[in-house]
Amino acid sequence: MKRNIWKSFQVEIIFCCFLSILLTALTLGAVAGAGYLVHIMSRNAVVEEGEKFKEPVKEEAAPDQNRYQKKQYGMVQRGPKPVYIVGMVLFVTLAIALFIFYFLLLTKKYARHLKKISQCIYEVTEGAYETRIDIPGDDEFANIAAGLNKMIEKIDYVIKSERQNEMAKNSLITNVAHDLRTPLTSIIGYLQLAAGEGHASPEERKKYIEIAYQKSRRLEGMLEDLFSYTKYSFSDVALKLSSMDMVQFINQMIEEFYPSMEEAGLTVDFHHQESSIMIEADGEKMARAIANLFSNAVKYGRNGKVIRIHLSISQKIHFYMINYGEIIPPEDLQHIFDRFYRVETSRSLDTGGTGLGLAITKRIVEMHHGSIEVSSGDEGTVFHIVLPVSQEEV
Repeated sequence: MKRNIWKSFQVEIIFCCFLSILLTALTLGAVAGAGYLVHIMSRNAVVEEGEKFKEPVKEEAAPDQNRYQKKQYGMVQRGPKPVYIVGMVLFVTLAIALFIFYFLLLTKKYARHLKKISQCIYEVTEGAYETRIDIPGDDEFANIAAGLNKMIEKIDYVIKSERQNEMAKNSLITNVAHDLRTPLTSIIGYLQLAAGEGHASPEERKKYIEIAYQKSRRLEGMLEDLFSYTKYSFSDVALKLSSMDMVQFINQMIEEFYPSMEEAGLTVDFHHQESSIMIEADGEKMARAIANLFSNAVKYGRNGKVIRIHLSISQKIHFYMINYGEIIPPEDLQHIFDRFYRVETSRSLDTGGTGLGLAITKRIVEMHHGSIEVSSGDEGTVFHIVLPVSQEEV
């Protein structure tokens, strides 16, 4: 931070001292002048009064004779009179008092600044992290106030983040315990039925084992989501970049999800401007991100019967995935990429998950220096991903 020496606290204190001395001198001069004027006026009044009773002038004695007489009767002065000493003490005392008065008056704003800073620090120590200091200017006090405000903002951010992390951790424990317990209970129950002797036919046992297998796959998917989110969020994961064709990549993803979409009664309408759109990306991680969007569209867009995908390139690559399922409420839309967050209607047994899929997608897109947005309305729920063509552009 560049410092202006002329507005520094040291220079201002020196200026206040100099101005206090000047004002003290002017005040003492004015007092002395007024006292001298009063003295002259009173002296003239005494002279005028004395002329009325004027006595004959006596012949003055010779200087040596006067000195002899004064010495004879102990009248010779050997130092300043006590009245002068008292006057000097009063004069110095008055000068010091005036200097202190003017100095305190001129530095009053600094006292206010120190009081504001002290009060702010006290309030912050009591937990009032919304407290801010307002000290205008560009001197040391203003810089201290700005620094304290930034520090308080960072402390507030860290504390709120810690609270959110604690809430997220508690939510994770609650949600995972609930979501893992449900399929695990089903698996145990169906396996017990399948293992029972004489109570189920071979066809029923086969059915129970098939159901237990499907529940196990769902349990495996939940654990994979938890592992992936932890890896992408809390580990320094390196991207293995390579050149890949986005058009071919999306077609492969459509083929991969074809059985799921056919089972849900969905079709895919894929539009792309170019026959080939090249990008530098980590194919494995990008596949995980796009797969989460496909999975989300299959789960919640089956009522719309179609999933539309648009892929285009201008200065950057734009990927749109649109499903026509239920509209996401605005209060849920702003949290759709939050970890462990799920729309309340998605907590059913058919579609419920860990609430980490979209959070993982956002993290992977951001790792590729891209961005993702979502909107939901009468025109469908639209996920929009923007990616740079190459990493050199970021």
